[in-house]
Amino acid sequence: MSMLKQQTKSAVLWSGMDLLVRQGLGFVISVILARLLGPDDFGTIALLSLFMGIAWVLVNVGFSSALIQKQDITHADESTVFWFNMVLGFFLAAAIAALAPWLARIYEKPVLFPLTMAMALNVMFSAACSVHSALLAKRLDFRNLMYVGLLSTVVSGGIGVYLAWSGFGVWALAIQSLTANLVSMLLFWLLASWMPAWTFSMESFRRLAGFGGYLLASRLLNMTFRKGYTLLLGKFFGLTELGYYTRAERIQALPTALVTGIAAKVALPLFASSHMEAERRTAGARMAIRVMMLITVPLVFGLSALAYPVTGVILGEAWMPVAPILQVLCLAGLLWPMDVINANLLKALGHARLFFRLEVAKLVAGVILLVAGSFYGVMGIAWAFVLQSIIGFVLNGYYVGCYTGYGGMGQLRDCLPAFLLGGGMMIIVSWINSAMKVDNVLDLVLVIGLGALVYLVGNLVFAVSAFRDALDLLNMRGST
Repeated sequence: MSMLKQQTKSAVLWSGMDLLVRQGLGFVISVILARLLGPDDFGTIALLSLFMGIAWVLVNVGFSSALIQKQDITHADESTVFWFNMVLGFFLAAAIAALAPWLARIYEKPVLFPLTMAMALNVMFSAACSVHSALLAKRLDFRNLMYVGLLSTVVSGGIGVYLAWSGFGVWALAIQSLTANLVSMLLFWLLASWMPAWTFSMESFRRLAGFGGYLLASRLLNMTFRKGYTLLLGKFFGLTELGYYTRAERIQALPTALVTGIAAKVALPLFASSHMEAERRTAGARMAIRVMMLITVPLVFGLSALAYPVTGVILGEAWMPVAPILQVLCLAGLLWPMDVINANLLKALGHARLFFRLEVAKLVAGVILLVAGSFYGVMGIAWAFVLQSIIGFVLNGYYVGCYTGYGGMGQLRDCLPAFLLGGGMMIIVSWINSAMKVDNVLDLVLVIGLGALVYLVGNLVFAVSAFRDALDLLNMRGST
């Protein structure tokens, strides 16, 4: 087995375990918290997601991603990025803290004042370990990344559940977030075996800014659109509706989080590797898309078909308004795995400026759709995200096709068997759910198992090539 195959297998295995553990445990913890807290508490903390998300992007994406993409990185480069991120993190934390009185006044929620001040500390924790996490990803050392994710999730989750049970309300969510970031920071420093030098190189800064600057601006635009709805929903529809929406968004992301998370973590360092020739990079992208969609499509279709019993059984009757929102948001996540691969291909090929321009185009279209959708309430906003996801896939797919010959239409053709078999499975699952009137855990598990069996048999009967690709990938028999 070649060194590249060994690295790829190890990266996929450990990053998969990392995301499986964190997403699985995180979901269980969030379900417990949802039963202890109310939609208003989740809506209150969600108001800060835009500002925290922007700050996270600023300290974790631009220059940190440049460290991953560039192959000739020196210790001076790494130290320059570290000190820049620390200074930037300090000013961002101060800026978020300064928003505290404004948010409390605008949303007529006094608790937002101390809550915002406390949550601003997350920015400093994240800035202090951004280079460490980037270097581990560059080395494809996802084993240590998994350890960090596991321990931070367990410790912070346990504290959050205890505080929620003790009646701390929204502060349980805030302290859980602070604990997760603090534990992650300490573990990254312990496991990464890297220390910054007392140096800042303007030459390094300018060299890394060429790639990182455009990527940073691109992610900022994307984050602004993805989280900007929270301010709109919270102000015009109330914190309870915002809590329902964010809960639906969290559940919708669960089926695709593992698959796309592995792709997002592994794709850029692997595609940017000096060992990855253009032809093999395209072949690898094709296999990744086929296998990812083979897994994603039935998960998304199945969740959409079972949105009502999943909401009632897992979250409880108090959260039933989540179900219709969840059904729509499932459609928004359907094309996400392909979009992740396309985006990482563009970045790995060095087209950071083009990637930025595409993000601007998607942002403009998304804002127009979001404003128009807001006239139709929460469901209108959900449909706006569906349409924006389609536009984003079309744009990224077109330019990937221009540079690699494997664009959006070719990708959809490769995924057609998954769509057809997944659609058939969804119809069967919907019929079973209607006939059984699923309202308990055992019935829900039975229906999910039957749906998975139907989909698996369909792949075997029709000898779907992506299914064989998945088996080859597990055994690393493929040539890619």
